[in-house]
Amino acid sequence: MAEKLIMLDTNLLVGVFRNQDRAIQLLEQYSQEKFCLNPITKGEFLYGARNTKEFQNILQKLNAFPELTLSRKSSVYFSSIIEQHTISRHIKIPDALIAAICLAYEVPLLTLNQKDFNFIEGLILLQ
Repeated sequence: MAEKLIMLDTNLLVGVFRNQDRAIQLLEQYSQEKFCLNPITKGEFLYGARNTKEFQNILQKLNAFPELTLSRKSSVYFSSIIEQHTISRHIKIPDALIAAICLAYEVPLLTLNQKDFNFIEGLILLQ
C-alpha cells in the first residue's frame, strides 16, 4: 500500500463508543494517521448493535473508513497463525483473521488488547 494506514481493532472501537479514556487517547495519539477497518472488525462491532436505528448509525460511521478485505495472501497468513497458535495460545478465529489481514497489507494494528496479538510474528502493534 502506498498510503500509510492503521488498522483499528474491535476493542478500540467499542472503547471509543463507550467513551473510555484509554481508547480515545489512543485515537488522538494517532490522529494524524489514516485509519482503516476490516470486515471482521466491522462485523463484530455491528453485531453489538441493540436495534435497527443503532445498527444503521454504526454502519454509516464505519463505512467512512477504508476497508481492507480478505485476500489470498491473508488466507495464507490466517492458516499459518491458526496452525502455530491454536493449541499454544488458544487464539480466537476473529483475532487470527484480523492479524492475517494486517500482515497481508503490511499495516499496524491499534488495539487495547496487546496480549491477544503480541505473539504473532511480524505483526506490528501500536499502543
